[in-house]
Amino acid sequence: MKKVFLSYSRQNIEVLKPLIEDLQSTGINIWYDQTLTGGQKWWDNILWNIRECDVFIFCLSTESWNSQACRSELSYVAKLGRTILPILISDGININLMSAPLNQIQIIDIRHKEKEATLVILKSILSAPEKSPLPDTLPDPPPIPISYLSTLKEKIDSNEPMSYDHQVKLLFELEEEIRNGRSPAEVKELLESMKRRDDLLAKISMKIDEFLRGFQGSISDLIKEEIDKSSYRETNPNKYREASSSNKNDSPIPKEGFKHKNFMCTVDNYKKVIVGLFNWLNSEGYDTQQFKIENDEEMIQVKKRGGWRKFVGMETSLNVILKHKNRSLTVYIGSGQWIDKAAVGAVSMVILWPLLVTAGIGAWEQHKLPDKIFEFINTRLDFN
Repeated sequence: MKKVFLSYSRQNIEVLKPLIEDLQSTGINIWYDQTLTGGQKWWDNILWNIRECDVFIFCLSTESWNSQACRSELSYVAKLGRTILPILISDGININLMSAPLNQIQIIDIRHKEKEATLVILKSILSAPEKSPLPDTLPDPPPIPISYLSTLKEKIDSNEPMSYDHQVKLLFELEEEIRNGRSPAEVKELLESMKRRDDLLAKISMKIDEFLRGFQGSISDLIKEEIDKSSYRETNPNKYREASSSNKNDSPIPKEGFKHKNFMCTVDNYKKVIVGLFNWLNSEGYDTQQFKIENDEEMIQVKKRGGWRKFVGMETSLNVILKHKNRSLTVYIGSGQWIDKAAVGAVSMVILWPLLVTAGIGAWEQHKLPDKIFEFINTRLDFN
């Protein structure tokens, strides 16, 4: 039976599992990388399996096409002259714009064809020509791809001391990986590795334990309270006991139904983010206005320029609330009503808020603006 190598992005593994199981049930010897760790041995093993395969299946998606590892595997197998079988598994790819070698090969579209997919792929595997001998001189192996997750593992496994701030930052980064579609099982493995560090602080260890027990909230929510308490205790030792006995909400604005994300952010970068966000939204054809809210929160209102129906001085808008504290930036995004500053005058935002909130952000979601704003902020922080 032919040996098959499956090249894929880990973010697509849940889509591919039924296909893999179906092919294996027919007796196909299918190999795919299931190892989290990187390094030279890991990469050498992948390249060896590529050289040994009869058919190389490239699972085409936006994630795999943007993956350094997947593109390196594809380039290497093309130089070896092995049969390449590209299959389209998700939307977002224009197959007419593919570069070599995929622009020279028929791509099988298996989207929304679960029942037929296995038969179509099995037929293509069985009809593939016998593999030719490897060239006497093998092509140069591609360099080891540096994946972000492997970089995080290197940090976790490092023998260098890890400060409290670094431990908190790692938790934020691992949470972001889950948000971006990373397999929880992979993140769980990294958290377990982090638990084995000798210098792991007790409060961080407790938060990891809560997450590993299946807590469904965000990691940042788990650690935020402890970060705030620690900072407040250091700067206000005499008031800490009084403050800790109160359970008052520190935000005057309710945010039920809002999407939110957390970022590591200095004060200087926070100011740059606000200016940059204003300029970018204006360049995209949106009107913006800014309001200062109590307790270190600021709100940016966003609406599409022109033509929107007004109602009692208000129009539909997107409300972006930014809260910066202790080098942590939390961004909340929800639907609301555009505020006529001249009409409301100096009325408190706390009083005005119930009039501003609408039922949901469905219309904005269709234009993906909330996700674009999160992506913009993340990119700005990456480059500062």
